[in-house]
Amino acid sequence: MKNKGFTLVELLAVIAILAILVIMALPAVLKMYSKARIDSFSNEVNTVAKTARQQYLLDGGKVKRYTNAEGSTNKLSLTGNSKLKYYVEMNDQGKIIKLQVTNGDYQYNISDSNGINVADSEDVDIVSELDEKDILVINSLPTDESYFTYSPTGRNVTYDIDIPTCISYVSSEFPKYDAEEYCNNEIESFLLHDDISERDYASYGLSNVVFSGTAAITGYNSSIQSITYDIDINTCKNYLINELGYEEQDAADDCSRDSEYLKNELRYGLSPSHYADYGLSNVNIVTTGPKDVKIPSTINGLTINEIRGYAFEFRGLTSVVIPDTVEIIDYGSFMGNQINSLVLGKGVKKIRYNAFSSNALTSVTIPSSVRILEGETCWHQGNHMTCAMGAFTGNQIASVTIEGKSSSNDFDTYTDNIWGWDSNVTCVKDNTSNISNGCIIWNGSN
Repeated sequence: MKNKGFTLVELLAVIAILAILVIMALPAVLKMYSKARIDSFSNEVNTVAKTARQQYLLDGGKVKRYTNAEGSTNKLSLTGNSKLKYYVEMNDQGKIIKLQVTNGDYQYNISDSNGINVADSEDVDIVSELDEKDILVINSLPTDESYFTYSPTGRNVTYDIDIPTCISYVSSEFPKYDAEEYCNNEIESFLLHDDISERDYASYGLSNVVFSGTAAITGYNSSIQSITYDIDINTCKNYLINELGYEEQDAADDCSRDSEYLKNELRYGLSPSHYADYGLSNVNIVTTGPKDVKIPSTINGLTINEIRGYAFEFRGLTSVVIPDTVEIIDYGSFMGNQINSLVLGKGVKKIRYNAFSSNALTSVTIPSSVRILEGETCWHQGNHMTCAMGAFTGNQIASVTIEGKSSSNDFDTYTDNIWGWDSNVTCVKDNTSNISNGCIIWNGSN
């Protein structure tokens, strides 16, 4: 008898049954796949935490933050997922108080001042799928604090001390000291002056040492390493001859492709708004530290409340975020960079002359907290008059938003030429009595 194959109806029925089975099994398969990915990420979180604890001990408790964010010098020795980004913060007892980890698909983000437990099986629900907007959570961390120099402006310390342990240690190590006097009355002063290393706290009978107070950023440990550019030599020569009065040969010498004159102009704050005058394009300034800077709100337990004069000048910076804790941005603080993005903290009260002059800003938002905004400032030095530029002179500012104020009269100080000679805010009259509502947006009132 001749064998018969499947009919079309039978084949369709088989395919339909298989499709139903696949549909029924798919959620379970996807759940298993998702759990495997979460378990893998949880293992990565645990590895980061364990490695940070080990590194903290190897560093003798001197380093309290580890991250592989751009520019960090305190990275952990990890292998594996190249997409993994992390930030770990420790307290004085070596406990993790903040842990942020992402692999591009999931994130773990938790903090507790008393110390936290890492993602184990019982709290894996903390690990959640990332939205695209959250993937940059690690990139938004403050720039590594090792790049900043600072000066305490007010400092306090609290601690617990076992007096007998302290007296025993001081007597044996420093026999010339009055151990009882030192341990009972002088040790606080030594702590405040950083004369006792953290690794020696236990020897002195110290525990729960917590510093508080305020500090000012005084410098940024980054410098310009190299400068390259393209140049239209004829444009450059014409500008030097016609606008700056150069002789032709001098102009030719200073407009070469490897001109020290142009490199020095770029190094010391030539405003990007003038690049075209010199025929410059594709300017690339390479620095030894990050060019996108997010200033931390605290360093070594001290709240950063001031940026001192010239702290960041001529560092090749391209963006700056200032924390809400900062109240004063002093004269020339960020002068002569290539800053095109600026976020001012909500606590800033005073922005002094030259603070952001000669940069690449096209717009500025002034928070409502600002009470003093200084423009061009002149003073006598002997028989001579010296003048400094306004806070934002030398940019290409086309729009300004001032929050919480309805006019310049709402400032304690709002002086002439704040926005300066490179500004396109042409509808703004730079004096305290005649300011239009055109380019400046007065966003609200006090």
